[in-house]
Amino acid sequence: MKSTDGGSVWTVSDTLYDNYGDIIADPNNDAIFWTGGNDWNGSQYVPVVSKTEDMGETWTQFQLSDSSGMVNCLAIHPSNPDIIFAGGYDGSFPAIFKTADGGSTWTDASSGVTSVVTSIVIDPDSTEILYAGTDAGAFKSLDGGATWTNVGLTYVNDLLVDPLIPTTIIAATNAGIFVTMNSGSDWQPMNDGLDTNVVKCLTIHPNAYLYAGTYGSGLYRIEWVLGTEEYVGDNAEKTILYAYPNPVHDHVTLSFAVNQPGHVRLTIYDVQGRLVQELIHTDVEPGSHAIDWNGKDIQGNAVAAGVYFCTLTLDRRNFVEKMVVVK
Repeated sequence: MKSTDGGSVWTVSDTLYDNYGDIIADPNNDAIFWTGGNDWNGSQYVPVVSKTEDMGETWTQFQLSDSSGMVNCLAIHPSNPDIIFAGGYDGSFPAIFKTADGGSTWTDASSGVTSVVTSIVIDPDSTEILYAGTDAGAFKSLDGGATWTNVGLTYVNDLLVDPLIPTTIIAATNAGIFVTMNSGSDWQPMNDGLDTNVVKCLTIHPNAYLYAGTYGSGLYRIEWVLGTEEYVGDNAEKTILYAYPNPVHDHVTLSFAVNQPGHVRLTIYDVQGRLVQELIHTDVEPGSHAIDWNGKDIQGNAVAAGVYFCTLTLDRRNFVEKMVVVK
């Protein structure tokens, strides 16, 4: 289905599947979408994905296997749109399919996964790191999907990487919501206020709210405000991030100060958590620093009016400044 008026009216874009599994947008091209599910091939339902490059006017379908199967979830590489992951099952086996050429060829990328795949997410900062949700738990790959290891939980229905702090992973499970702050080393429950523990899906408004869709009990949200802490250690380390002018018209100066040398990454994200621009990714010396942003994205296009978040990552710790772009 497709809407061009914010959801008031919907029309059928195409009838691609017998059973639908997922839909994702290319973060670098708003005309490109991928969908997944299964389709009848004359003898059984086989796993398929489809791609449109014209906002749903036409579609190209790719059959991933000759066996009975299903694509439940999709993930697209944040900076290389030719790399797509499709998760589900193939015959009686769990399946993660991977393409590195925009869908022309697909390979198996499920070594170590032991149950049907329900969710796949990619670390936006370290794109060789992936997470997959299954009934057997959350799995993690450090090598772009070549191998996977189980990092805990059971009956994982959905996974979410915090776009501003990618070491924070949130899991929706049949036992509630769990969060890890250390890339899956340990998980803590986060279920206060939920009327049910069966959580099916998650989404996030960076630096604002985490939303959870449940089975039979409606939609919930919790405040999710991160990056406002001031870190002070034994060496009196202090970091300040400031944007001026704010609101932003056509440029903004982003200033920060550090009392110790360290590795710094300065990035801009939109409210959907998509990377807009990377300004610096380098080592810095103690002192004050200032970086100008001209209001353009990675492709050199001027960004639209709206809310954006500047994130300063200092040795894996994050500081966030909210900016409003006006035209």
